[in-house]
Amino acid sequence: LFAEEFDREPTCSLEEGVKEFYNSNRHPIVIKELRMFTDNLAGTADLILLNEKSGNLIVADWKTNENIYKNYKEKKLQYPFEDLLECPINKHAIQLSYYKSIIEEKTSYKVEDTWVIWLSNKESKDFIRKGNNYTLISVPDLTKKVSERRRTSDLADFF
Repeated sequence: LFAEEFDREPTCSLEEGVKEFYNSNRHPIVIKELRMFTDNLAGTADLILLNEKSGNLIVADWKTNENIYKNYKEKKLQYPFEDLLECPINKHAIQLSYYKSIIEEKTSYKVEDTWVIWLSNKESKDFIRKGNNYTLISVPDLTKKVSERRRTSDLADFF
């Protein structure tokens, strides 16, 4: 569903969000569904885009969470992310930072940004661009904390 280009009419709001993103996206897609692994973890980045002005990459993932900011009683994440609330958007930021660190470790490319493409028409706190059925959110770069976590323990409990 999310990896395909749309040459047909969408049949649901998720597909409408995907089509809206593709139609408004200004960066060429380098690869869809890039599988990567290291440190006993594996993952798949949904989209790798190219910023043609800088020559750097952008890593993006589609997300369909009902509430991407939902947190229970101000609960925080575990070390070294203890300053972050335990909620989907922060876990997605960790995931995307992990992908960024792998790409930069294993290739000569620089990743300049990581995006969550939230397929929802709900309100978002911070965003780069909002369509009727998607919100483009630039998530914080947590690669230093991801590196610390990789040195001291496993990241698997975050995914």
